[in-house]
Amino acid sequence: MKKIELDSIAIPQALDLAVEKGIQKGKEELKRKKRRKILFNTSAAAAVLLVFAGYCRANPAFAKELPLIGGIFQELQDKSRITGDWSQNGENLSEHLETPEKSEEEILQEMYEKYGDEAGNIRILPVEVYCDGTSLYLTLRLENLEEKGFGELLKQEDTGEYADMQINGNLQYKDMEQNFSVWMTVTQKDSRLVEGMVQIPFDQPVETKEDSSFQMEIRLLAWNDSSRTAQPEAFADMQDARYCLIGQQVWNLEIPVSIDGTRTQRYTVEQTGEKGFGLEEILVSPYDIKVKQIRPQMDGQEKDTFYLECLKNLKEVTGIDGYATYEEDKHLGLKLPLDSTLLAFDQDGVPLEWTASSGMEGYDVFSTKQKKITRLYLYQLPAFGGYTVMKDQENARKLALFSYELEIREEP
Repeated sequence: MKKIELDSIAIPQALDLAVEKGIQKGKEELKRKKRRKILFNTSAAAAVLLVFAGYCRANPAFAKELPLIGGIFQELQDKSRITGDWSQNGENLSEHLETPEKSEEEILQEMYEKYGDEAGNIRILPVEVYCDGTSLYLTLRLENLEEKGFGELLKQEDTGEYADMQINGNLQYKDMEQNFSVWMTVTQKDSRLVEGMVQIPFDQPVETKEDSSFQMEIRLLAWNDSSRTAQPEAFADMQDARYCLIGQQVWNLEIPVSIDGTRTQRYTVEQTGEKGFGLEEILVSPYDIKVKQIRPQMDGQEKDTFYLECLKNLKEVTGIDGYATYEEDKHLGLKLPLDSTLLAFDQDGVPLEWTASSGMEGYDVFSTKQKKITRLYLYQLPAFGGYTVMKDQENARKLALFSYELEIREEP
């Protein structure tokens, strides 16, 4: 385990002042109590350490910034597609343990025995957790116990960034049980240690506020190997050679968490337009907005007529001619699904980023990027026309099969 040097930790100004006072106080204490035995090399060093520890206890927000156990949320939360302030709101699972005077290695071992699991020479440990009632946000520590470790496969040669890791598994909470397949934003500390952050959306929101726990079963670990740097045998069991398989065992994790579903607002819509397109409900959390669409059923002839009307409208509004693509698809015998694209804009007319990687089943998910959204404009468009006007609210309004405006209440 890599040791942390105290000199490498950035100390804020408030702590600098506290340290100076502590050093002076330590010197004065020595003068007054010469007979007291001091088991430190210097009184100044003792004062620094005591004040430093006291400052961290009195300021837990700063304590979370120290590069000891944790800090993964802080490092990765702005790199994830769904950004948030989980480093402030999340729980560090080491805080659940009695850890006075224990080393980092001892704390990690205790956390592993209580929450983690090992399979196929890979040890997985949950470190930090947050739950807003619609998703479980989690950081994981993956340690490869083999000497060769993970190698450098996670690092992309063209950008130097780390490829996302795929995780498939099962999540249980009380009577709720669901499978998931998500991408984890990662950073590789060395050849044997990977840390990552993942969002696991719930199929249905948990509208409660309580201390509870989740049981997670991870069945597959793989990463995107678009650079084809992995050895062929590394993904021999994968049907898609774009992904490198690193583990297909089973890891069982226990994840205690304080669920705060009260921060998520549910708005029931249940409205449709003339063509049968519409919205069922909207879920607004501090970090994202989830919307469930309603789509109608149409027979073949009705569907063709519908598409031709949409193509005509698309050309009139944007000047884009989509007939060629439509006819080509028909000639190839492709069946066009009756689909729709959902676009979202905030009160300033700024489009919200849609993220497919974190969608609840049947929901479109938009990241708020921690911006306070007071009014939401939603436009349901034909799928083949929606992407052409993603940043143009006026054209989205003209092309919309269904539109909805929502005034968002203050967070409870």
